[in-house]
Amino acid sequence: MDKPKLNFRFHDGNTPEALARVLLDICIDANMERIEAAIKRETAIATENADKRENER
Repeated sequence: MDKPKLNFRFHDGNTPEALARVLLDICIDANMERIEAAIKRETAIATENADKRENER
């Protein structure tokens, strides 16, 4: 059987900007582990590149 299509509706009395901020915070909280892993990975790459440039001098 086919799964029913999910339909999300948000009813909020706040401004669209406030709603966008709340949704962004929810997404960030839900993906915090992935965000931290990406930051660590990029920091490690940047450090390696800096070390290589330092060793070339």
